[in-house]
Amino acid sequence: MSVRHLAIAEFRDATRVSGGTMRRGGRPERDPDKPIGAVLRERRIGRNEDAHDTASKLCLTKTYLFALEEGAYDRLPAACYTVGYARAYARHLGLDADEVAGRVKAELEQAGRTEEMELPKGEAERRAPRKRFRIGAAAIVGLSLAAVVVLASVAALAAVTIF
Repeated sequence: MSVRHLAIAEFRDATRVSGGTMRRGGRPERDPDKPIGAVLRERRIGRNEDAHDTASKLCLTKTYLFALEEGAYDRLPAACYTVGYARAYARHLGLDADEVAGRVKAELEQAGRTEEMELPKGEAERRAPRKRFRIGAAAIVGLSLAAVVVLASVAALAAVTIF
């Protein structure tokens, strides 16, 4: 085989995982029967990566990595974090991060984990004093400047009267 043919064969091996779960360009197949976690695991194993090394590169615990691969979303934190972890894992493996994130979101919805992040109640009330604080601070600064001007003019008058 020529060097060119070897390079093409290596490229094909890099973009394919056993079992046909990968398409060219690192995009997972749209196989609704195959969970995305299995695709991620196959890709990691196909790249001969150790779970511990992968988890440390992603700044994840092995528990979270295995939970993603197994689709055990109950062992993972809130849905927004889980989608972020899956996105980072997909990028690391050379997969389409948006497609992986979409499939994880769909699996989270099927598992009933669709909680939305909300601001705590009463946040608007807590922001109102900030506005009043700014107005009060501006008033204090303005009065301080006025006092400096008055004191300077009094000092200037006193200096003129003495001489």
